[in-house]
Amino acid sequence: MGVTMLVRISATANDGDALHDLYRWLRQDEDVKRVAEVRPGSAEPGNGAMGAIEYINVMCSVLSVVISAYAAWRSTRPSAPPIHLTVNAATVVLGDASPETLRRASAQLQEGAGEAEPAQRQGDDG
Repeated sequence: MGVTMLVRISATANDGDALHDLYRWLRQDEDVKRVAEVRPGSAEPGNGAMGAIEYINVMCSVLSVVISAYAAWRSTRPSAPPIHLTVNAATVVLGDASPETLRRASAQLQEGAGEAEPAQRQGDDG
């Protein structure tokens, strides 16, 4: 199993409903339950928006499970807004759930978590 990492999931300020919906989806996903702890977050606890989710914190050891759960959620909501995933300093924006988008996002986030293989970080040799 990989290193436990914190994945912060956010959306634009006007997309709190989608974020709340994704939060419920992640909390109900059996695979996510096995490898992650999902918690809502709010940057300003006293902002007057009781129960508003401004971001989702996911402590996980298997990033691919979180990415797969996002893909399943997104497949049922084709018009959902873009979702931002951040691990350490690496942030990716998921605007769709295409295999290529998910593959690129996973690689960038793994690298941000310090889990990418050294060969994946090297440039072209010629």
